[in-house]
Amino acid sequence: MTEQTLLHCRKQNHKELKFIFLNFSSESEENLFYCPICITKEQFQKYNDNLQNTNVLILDQIQNMEINQENIVGWPPIRDKYNEQIYQDSLKFLKDYGSDYSSIVNILKDKILNFYDDFYRKITAQIQNQKKEALIQLEKYCQHNFQSQNQETDQNKVQEIISKFDVKILREKLQEFQTSQINVSQLYQFKQEQNKQIFNNAQIFSSLTNQLEKIKEINQELQKQFTKIEELIVPFESYKINLDTVGKNNTGDMLKFFKNTYKECLNKGNFEVDNENGIVKFNSDQWSCIYSENLIKEKKYHLKFKIDFKNHVQNMYLNFSLTDDKDKETKDLQTDNYVRIFDRQNESSEIGGEFRKQGKEFYEFFNDNYTIINLVFNIQEKYMEFYDEGKYSYQRLALKTENIQNWILVITYCQSYSKELPTTIQFLK
Repeated sequence: MTEQTLLHCRKQNHKELKFIFLNFSSESEENLFYCPICITKEQFQKYNDNLQNTNVLILDQIQNMEINQENIVGWPPIRDKYNEQIYQDSLKFLKDYGSDYSSIVNILKDKILNFYDDFYRKITAQIQNQKKEALIQLEKYCQHNFQSQNQETDQNKVQEIISKFDVKILREKLQEFQTSQINVSQLYQFKQEQNKQIFNNAQIFSSLTNQLEKIKEINQELQKQFTKIEELIVPFESYKINLDTVGKNNTGDMLKFFKNTYKECLNKGNFEVDNENGIVKFNSDQWSCIYSENLIKEKKYHLKFKIDFKNHVQNMYLNFSLTDDKDKETKDLQTDNYVRIFDRQNESSEIGGEFRKQGKEFYEFFNDNYTIINLVFNIQEKYMEFYDEGKYSYQRLALKTENIQNWILVITYCQSYSKELPTTIQFLK
């Protein structure tokens, strides 16, 4: 029988069409190959009888030496989804860490070096001593976990196991079959052995899992240690932040603000925003709202401002909030992380995390166009604080940052009883 006829379907009414699929899930020699008609009947039967999926490979792809095995549909024919994930994770493991002992040490070493190099700018030269100790521990760990007594590394074992999944082996067998070096029974037997020894061999996937668990363990432990070290520097960063505000003149960050149309039916949009001069004028006694340009999470902002309430601070509401910019034009923006620093003659109130107050309420000592209020916040460090230049009042809110992607600062204003307008906020440069 020629090579041409061997790869053509001889089933009745199948017109000797060329086989296009190799069925690695077949339970008999008869269904080892599929032509277009075979696969059509198979799919029709599956649709009607609700059969499970089978591992079907495209012969043209397998035989085409120019196609990489990762581009072969359905390869490798691993039935169990969990085992398939183990195989894919193992491929990624080899890609990330290489196939020899030195590569995994170097990659983990780079991870430590990069961490400490970044951390070095924040703390003292003592980090260098910690870095050396960490690398020594890494060497000991890797020698114990990734290198055996005969110098054969677990990495090489993974490489050896993964090589068994190489489609080259099947291609060679198909070539032998096409050239009549083996018959269909031998090819079928080969297929059965491959399924048993490799593709459905629990021991193989258990071995790969063990290696993946080692990498997972060392990475988790490293991250745990990194986190502990980062926590140690928080007091130093806080102290530096406090020093950063000492001795500065009356300068502050300038943000651009924009009108929010929420409740515009009440205020008629009757308020002004002059970003060039840092002035906001509220010409209505109804609820009015402005929001800032998008904020940088890592940046510390320090805003300074004076307010002219026309000597009616006892009638004023003034809120500041940090929230998401979603639907910022039309929704009520005072729902997340907000502090009402002026609530007529009531205590200030908040929504968010822990709230701390020291000293007086702002309304108790506030003077129009004289009292300077400082607003300092850092989204990454999760805080927003208010205080006056005379330090009569200090208020600090811990931010809740979950589910917020793009941050904005919001200022909301209203007054009761008094009709003297406008109320003016002057931001100081």
